[in-house]
Amino acid sequence: SNPLTGLLKTSVFEEFYQNNTPISIFVGIILLICVIILGAVGFIKMIMTLFRKDRFSKKITDIFFVVLYFSMMISYYIFCLKNPYSCSQHIRYVSAVVVIGAFYVGQAANSLSKKKNTTGKVMFYSLYSVIIAFCIMSIQI
Repeated sequence: SNPLTGLLKTSVFEEFYQNNTPISIFVGIILLICVIILGAVGFIKMIMTLFRKDRFSKKITDIFFVVLYFSMMISYYIFCLKNPYSCSQHIRYVSAVVVIGAFYVGQAANSLSKKKNTTGKVMFYSLYSVIIAFCIMSIQI
């Protein structure tokens, strides 16, 4: 199995998913889509912050988070290659990347909230809706 797929699956469903009612399947699909969107937004914002022009103290913090993120993910992939079992592809081994991702999703929401144009506002409310859907669907599972 692909380590990234295993990571996404265990971040939503743990190692198994037993409740197969139609509503649970629907909620699970929506929750997985929300996780993918939030992960992509956080990752893109993290990379974008490296290329912005800020004072050095802000830049060094971003560099620290990016180095921490990539060192954890590289270690995770090496671990998964050495131990090719589904239980080694668990989110618990890289749980700190969740905090880093949440930080950058918050940064993205903050940046989008300051946009005055229609596209920025639509993107902000879309991201806000995904965050709310994620929170509500997490309770359902």
